[in-house]
Amino acid sequence: MRAHWVHVEHDFPAPLPVVFAHLAEHENLAGVFQAKVTRVRDGDTERNGVGSMRIVKIGPAPPVEETVTEFETDALIEYKVTSDGPIKNHVGIMEFSELPGDRTHLDYRIRL
Repeated sequence: MRAHWVHVEHDFPAPLPVVFAHLAEHENLAGVFQAKVTRVRDGDTERNGVGSMRIVKIGPAPPVEETVTEFETDALIEYKVTSDGPIKNHVGIMEFSELPGDRTHLDYRIRL
């Protein structure tokens, strides 16, 4: 099956460390995904870093487990679905960059 990508870019009127810290917290993604998000495990060396896991439940769909696979503070969060189920090869890549005027750019790509 061919991969499909969702690509979202957004500029936030807040400094990079603030935006990154907010979106790195699993529970704060509930509003982004319009879903219930539950932390399952902290990361290997950082709370939200590599190895941290969450369960995402969107509407009537079965919940999925996502695991952070790459984490660079103020730069990158990459995760993949690690639960068994109908969703396979799902990867999310959130890249952050600083903009002039204490603003932040998010480049968010999701492979379905």
